[in-house]
Amino acid sequence: MAFNRAADEEERLKALRRERFSNTEGEQRFKQMVDERAKRRQRLNEEGSIDNKSSLTEARKIIGTCTLMCPVFEREERELKKSLALQEVFPGTRKADPAKTVKTFHRSAAGNEEPLPEDLRTADTLIQTLDYLVNS
Repeated sequence: MAFNRAADEEERLKALRRERFSNTEGEQRFKQMVDERAKRRQRLNEEGSIDNKSSLTEARKIIGTCTLMCPVFEREERELKKSLALQEVFPGTRKADPAKTVKTFHRSAAGNEEPLPEDLRTADTLIQTLDYLVNS
């Protein structure tokens, strides 16, 4: 009898852990975003809008289209991976506040794909982000 109670308690704790650390809705949304980005990257490559040239002389100029301080894809990824700073979430939650979430620094490395236009902020957005960081 004691064994059954211990096994039941262990199973209950496992279920609580799964519930606490799972984010099925967010995971599904993120997986869909990853699939959509792959299709978009392929389409932009075919159009010649982006390419993964390794030579700077062959590289194309990319114009950023993101008007948020943090691109939607990165915000979703960081929310799913629970890598948001306390200042970037709605109080009392783990949900990203789009008005406070700022794109993180990513060191460029060989083999990384070229960023999509929606991952790069516009000049006005960069100024807005700097203003937010300096004055907040």
